Amino acid sequence: MRERVTFVHKDYSLDPEALDIQQAGLLGPQIETVRQDKLTIPLDELPAELIDLLNDYEAVHIRWASPLQFETLDPFTSRISPGLHVYYTPASSSSHDSSKLCTWLQRFGPLDCSTTETFTEFKQDSSSASPGFSFYQAVEDLHSFIATTSLEFCSETDPVCGARLRSLYTASGLDLSYDATANALVVSASWPLRAQKVTVPASTERRVEVGIFVNDNSQPNMKEHELGVAGVLSVLGEQKKPSPAMFTFPSRHRQSASIFTSKFLSPTGLHPTLQLSLSSNQQPASEGQCAPYAFLTLPKTIFADRYQLGDELFLASKNLAASRYTTLPVDLEAPAYTTETWGSSVLLELAPPDPSQDQPWNAEVPLHLRYLKPSKSGEVDIEIPYPAVFWACSSGGEPLENPFDRLHVGYDKLFAQNTVFWHVAPQPEGGSRLMSPVTVPVLKEEGAQWIGSGTTAAVALGFACGVGPVPLLDSHVNDVQSWDFRASMTDPTRDKLELLEQELKSIKEAVHPRNNGESSWSPSTSHGSNAIFSDQHSRLPSATNTTLLPLSTNLQEPKLADPQAAAPVYEKTGPTKARVLGDRLISGEDIDWYFEKKKDPDQCYEACPTLFWAVIFVASRRYARDEQIFAALLALLSRDIWTLPAAVALDLEPIHAVLVICAWPFPTIRFVTDPSPTLINTALSSCMLLGLHTGRGSHPSFLMGGRQHMTSTNYEASVTWIFCCILAQRISTGAGIPPPFLQHNDSQCKDIVKDTLAPELLTMFELQKFTNRLHTAMAAQISAHKGVPETVVKHWEDEFELLKPLVTRVETDCSRFMLLSAQLEIQCYYFVSPPNLRPNLSLNALRAYNTSNDLINIALALESTSQFLTHGTHWIYRATVDAGCILLSMLHSTAAPPHVSLAEADALALRVRTVVQSCSVRDCDLPARGSVILETFWSVRNLLPKLEEPVGAWPERIGAATTYWCLNHFKDALQEAKKSTEGVNRGLEAFQPHQAVTNTNTDTDNQDLNGSLDPFQGIDWSMVIDDFGWAGDGPVFLGPP
Repeated sequence: MRERVTFVHKDYSLDPEALDIQQAGLLGPQIETVRQDKLTIPLDELPAELIDLLNDYEAVHIRWASPLQFETLDPFTSRISPGLHVYYTPASSSSHDSSKLCTWLQRFGPLDCSTTETFTEFKQDSSSASPGFSFYQAVEDLHSFIATTSLEFCSETDPVCGARLRSLYTASGLDLSYDATANALVVSASWPLRAQKVTVPASTERRVEVGIFVNDNSQPNMKEHELGVAGVLSVLGEQKKPSPAMFTFPSRHRQSASIFTSKFLSPTGLHPTLQLSLSSNQQPASEGQCAPYAFLTLPKTIFADRYQLGDELFLASKNLAASRYTTLPVDLEAPAYTTETWGSSVLLELAPPDPSQDQPWNAEVPLHLRYLKPSKSGEVDIEIPYPAVFWACSSGGEPLENPFDRLHVGYDKLFAQNTVFWHVAPQPEGGSRLMSPVTVPVLKEEGAQWIGSGTTAAVALGFACGVGPVPLLDSHVNDVQSWDFRASMTDPTRDKLELLEQELKSIKEAVHPRNNGESSWSPSTSHGSNAIFSDQHSRLPSATNTTLLPLSTNLQEPKLADPQAAAPVYEKTGPTKARVLGDRLISGEDIDWYFEKKKDPDQCYEACPTLFWAVIFVASRRYARDEQIFAALLALLSRDIWTLPAAVALDLEPIHAVLVICAWPFPTIRFVTDPSPTLINTALSSCMLLGLHTGRGSHPSFLMGGRQHMTSTNYEASVTWIFCCILAQRISTGAGIPPPFLQHNDSQCKDIVKDTLAPELLTMFELQKFTNRLHTAMAAQISAHKGVPETVVKHWEDEFELLKPLVTRVETDCSRFMLLSAQLEIQCYYFVSPPNLRPNLSLNALRAYNTSNDLINIALALESTSQFLTHGTHWIYRATVDAGCILLSMLHSTAAPPHVSLAEADALALRVRTVVQSCSVRDCDLPARGSVILETFWSVRNLLPKLEEPVGAWPERIGAATTYWCLNHFKDALQEAKKSTEGVNRGLEAFQPHQAVTNTNTDTDNQDLNGSLDPFQGIDWSMVIDDFGWAGDGPVFLGPP
């Protein structure tokens, strides 16, 4: 096995002395560069299953390109249409099973390739005796491939393998090539031109070669089709310093200076025209003959009519010269949902205007849309990938080969081996996607029920009456038109589609006539028009009008897929019913007040009484009309919530009840008595048993037996699954336990909710998927090595920096809080590193301090503008406690930042207390008790010795390691103060049993943390007893009973 890593950049000032070759690998500065990683794996080193698969093929070539715009440099300039391309040649016509290959390809995501007919035959060169086949499908990213391959090839104790795979999140291309003659699999990944560090890890298992070059076309005796590079080469593990290098080579793929855009001309209809707009008509090479081409990859939803493209006069009017190649078969009549092939590839030669004057120009490609399945709106939005546009130029007689060229890209087999491809760089028409959107008109779903019977009736009447006009219905039906069966067959000028549409409209009107303006009563929609956040004004005090997350201005109403799964429409027929809670009667008016931004109260109660009371419970935490209601709800839900996990199967509403209680738990919970881990695991398992993780609300493979009636829409399933994953990861982190497995393929869920869910929530979802992998890997490291090396933590932090721009959909304070929280989770593991594996602890501790400080500051800013903490979920409180513990612990250590004065430290401690207290909703709840502990520790810190280390950790508690350590340290430190003579003399009265220790002063904002009050007055030691079992130190620290 061998690996080659190549950097090509434009920084001619890069000093080779800045490259540091260590035993661990090569380290260099951050520069603007293109990167390619190429791994060659001999066949006998592959897994047995993959060897068995590849033995059936002469060649397999898999190519993926990102749909996002990117820049690159020579020699990595070849272009293909965005998506996944597969080309294969079987060893013999009878030796291979394409379904086995399709099964293996599913690691890229759900692919529609299960039958042999899916693949289309493509042109082979004369060296192969077997036909070749191709396949294409739009694949947005490599998330599924990364997750599957990580599980298959990377052990939990090998962070480098996982980090290298996860770097593919930002890759612009990925190639996998197997050739029986080479008897090896070649995996190649490329990254676009951007700022990135020059880092390459060494390996003891393979030879690693590294090249760092700039383009240098000034070398002597270069030909026009050649490229020159200059730079340094190194073999890691064999050389201590890189060696200079300079060479030239022929290149089949070059970058031209022009650009192009692609769009559909309006109006599109069912026969859209794709317009290619090129910035220049000048050929890029002065030697040889050149012509421009476009290689189109057309999915099954759209096709080009090869007969239409054979009309030379028609082509000339569109600036097209000829259609040079089309994959077969291409059915010109079948709808998309009955078409078995993936689609088609078309090579068009373009006809530029006279090159005597440099000018931009357009070429137009006529295309045709297939009939798609009906939809509710009568329209379906699809995307067509940008074509590869290039000038093909002859370079003479010699073939062109070099180690950097990207081969087997579909169109290269259609030209002679001495052809040079000068690629025209694609530019998005709008945004950053290299996809051309088009809206396809389809039949509305409401018409599907009468199409079958209506068409049958029309055909029967046509044959019964023979030729001549056939009225579809009696003449008394308004606007019903006649269908002339004879004319539809003899008039070639009439569009068959228009006739069909006219027929369908007539049948629809006949079978389901209009109501002649009669209106029907519809219930009020005042209870939240949006499924997640309501933008209606609230009757609650003004403080509650601001939603926790801002609603995007371009959010759309959720679209309900698969109508068979839609819930029956609930019609409100009267005022909300009053309900009995214990010995109290809650009026319908009060219930409406609590349910201001939720669904109809009566509908909610009928579906799940526990969910009904949970909604009122959350609303009454801050805004109870009657304080006794809250106490009654607490008693009721503390009992009823445990009846849900006992059920054989949970439906959607009980799952929602569990999620609500996990997000806003009871004020009686403590650190080690929080039932959320048990409840959220029940919800997570129930979601998977219903198949919600697939993004389908009525999955026939899951809704069997007693679950047959538990249907929901795809939107409801997707939203439920996303929120369940977010809470499951947050709760496992706060509890300090290994996380559940959440690395499912969620692409369908995200596609369904992307236009309706607040962008911050989608960011949160992506972050929790990342931290789920983080804590899983860290748990494995800690289990194996009792700690995490500093270098491993740094790998994860570097990966997070790459991930941030990909998951941040909007730049808001809320999204920044989420990013800081995730970043702090990573940095906390620096404190879990064994002493001998953390040489940079002081520096890393300072970075964690700065992250914690930023998190506290942004939490205060959010609280002032939207009451973010006041209405926040429990995980927000836990994030602020984590940050507060790190800040106070570091400020009371020998590693305290030297630039922080005593007054600034006091101000920071006050901000920490304010943030934690703002999360409290009831006296003696966990945030209130936590703020007292932190405040008391800071008040008596002058009596305590400073810490030798900034922050410690309990490694086995994983995500909660530092917080549990800090709280334990605060207890130990206060005990030491109690034992010291000075501490006893100054705080003697605080330890007398008759003194009250509960702090009932709610005016905390004006208290001085360093005041002359009894240093231990106000601390509720029952928290220590309840949460950690610290009850063995005598009555002094237990406080009153």
